[in-house]
Amino acid sequence: MSHIKQTMNNALSEDLVVRPEYLGMQTLLSPFAQHSSAQRLMMFGSHSAQSMVIEGSEQPRCMTGYENMVGEYEFSKNRIDQDIVIRKVIPKFNPSAFKESAMDVIPSWTVIYTAEDGKVHCMDVSTYTFLHDGFGYYNQMLCLQEERLHPGNIIPKGTKLTTSPSHKGNRWCMGTNANVIYMGEWGSTEDACIVSRSLAEKGTNLAILQTKLTIGVDDIPLDLYGDGVNYKCFPNIGECVRSDGVLIGLRRNNESTFVSDMLPSRLREAELIHDELHKAPPGSVVIDVDVYLNRQAFEKMKDRDDSIYKQFLDFHKAHEYYHNSVLDAYREFCSKEGENLPWSPEFNTLVVRSACLSNNKKFVSKSIKLYDARDPVEFITIVLTYAYKRKITLGSKLTDRCGGKGVVSEIRPDECMPVDDNGIRADIIMTPPSMVNRMNPAQAMEQFWNRAAFQVMRNVRTNILGIERDAQVEDWSQDPGVRKNFKQIFDYIIEFFNDFRPAYAKFMREIHPNDRDKFEFVCACMKEGLYLINAYRTPNTPEDVLKVTQKYGIVKTPVTYKVMNKDTGEWHTVRTRKHMLIGSKYLLQLGKLPSGSISAVALGHVNQHEIPIKPKSKHIKSQNVIGLTPQKFGLQ
Repeated sequence: MSHIKQTMNNALSEDLVVRPEYLGMQTLLSPFAQHSSAQRLMMFGSHSAQSMVIEGSEQPRCMTGYENMVGEYEFSKNRIDQDIVIRKVIPKFNPSAFKESAMDVIPSWTVIYTAEDGKVHCMDVSTYTFLHDGFGYYNQMLCLQEERLHPGNIIPKGTKLTTSPSHKGNRWCMGTNANVIYMGEWGSTEDACIVSRSLAEKGTNLAILQTKLTIGVDDIPLDLYGDGVNYKCFPNIGECVRSDGVLIGLRRNNESTFVSDMLPSRLREAELIHDELHKAPPGSVVIDVDVYLNRQAFEKMKDRDDSIYKQFLDFHKAHEYYHNSVLDAYREFCSKEGENLPWSPEFNTLVVRSACLSNNKKFVSKSIKLYDARDPVEFITIVLTYAYKRKITLGSKLTDRCGGKGVVSEIRPDECMPVDDNGIRADIIMTPPSMVNRMNPAQAMEQFWNRAAFQVMRNVRTNILGIERDAQVEDWSQDPGVRKNFKQIFDYIIEFFNDFRPAYAKFMREIHPNDRDKFEFVCACMKEGLYLINAYRTPNTPEDVLKVTQKYGIVKTPVTYKVMNKDTGEWHTVRTRKHMLIGSKYLLQLGKLPSGSISAVALGHVNQHEIPIKPKSKHIKSQNVIGLTPQKFGLQ
């Protein structure tokens, strides 16, 4: 709350009619909250917690000014709440043990450090964040960019070692700006919406999943990724899953077909019916591997053909390097022979775990089995973590900051989306009654003001600079017209800001007092467009909208688009009679992901009463390419 109160003391707080701390955290992201109903703002609060990090993320064109503050509340495993000194950095795998280029990317590092309390602490710095249901993203490794992960470095309190891709410099970028048009279409009825192919591409997000596999003594891993010389059961870190989607396969030892099944040529081919095949989306990249071996079974494994299990043994040795490095750090910093420093609970847990998982007889006097909640490691347990990109597809859900939600019903080529006579093309088509039915005209206000800001910059290009509408300028700071007329352009933009929000215009004047600041501001506006900051002030009136419309020449025109004839498959050009407005709106993508398609399968899991059931075992789920939730169509 102190951060909010501090923000309220600036020039933008003088016209607020509601204290922001009374609105709730999520509402601080809704720039036109005064134009939405309380129910819809509560719905946006629910949606915001489900939004995903996307690759085409952008800063919103219209903001509240509290985005960066809210963005500080991100999930992080390495928050530093006191000044620290790095003592040792241990990579998860020993890079020198792997000669393949795929091992150039280390999944994580364990940082051992001493803090102000005098104790030895530890934390994991990971290259990715793995959340529930496949949500995830690659972290921005600030510690690598700034070369902070070195022994002896002092890290001040509050320093971020990693951050999510939603932070780009000092900008909060969680969603994407999309040109929206409210128009009646078959695909935009009720909650449905039509999106362009480019918007679907911008909505690409990263999915991170894990496959945990228990391998028994009688299970033979298939040589699906080998080259005929080196036996290879699964992709190494940084390598991709095959085109058929098989991540790893097992063949059960069968006495009657043992001779033929164990031929090297047969082990390189997967038998779809008889083998146990665990799948992942084709092209997925393996980003992490964990291998656990039962020690007693490990001794027996030495007497068998080691080439079959060589890849597992290599990763097991890499893990031993990590665990032994942790134990060495304990000896150096915490043992009586070392510095004898006190240790924190998390470092104690790390040392105990490493001692149990290593073969170090000095720490463990007898063999220990590693137990998960239900599955003991009887022979080999492997956890493969892989990542792949998901695009917006049919059934994907989008939301705005006004509590509206839409389900993608169709993805059209960009050239088939509506375009007005000013050359502005829509990215998404939504139904017009949605604003009235959902009591959130805020989305219309956002669309209008973003269109007005776009029109202002177009007026600058055509009326002040005399540049053609679609002309490209690489460097606006070198443009003669901008250098000559930047004061006039600055005053014109500030005039628009005053029509939008007087307090915002006053604030922008105060932070750009001299000609150099004004020139840099104008160049930035010419390059990126205008960004508006709106907060919880007196709502705009219809008279304000009409005044801005006439003053800056915002004209609605008919739109032209293409529709497909479902019988012939041909596209026909259609032009509307009604004049429409296309403007920008900020969209977030929700984590409620659709199934690839609805499938009625011939084989399924049933109970003793022959009633379809959904298996809970992840071991079974990873072998199926479609969902196993029972689906029934029609009546029997």
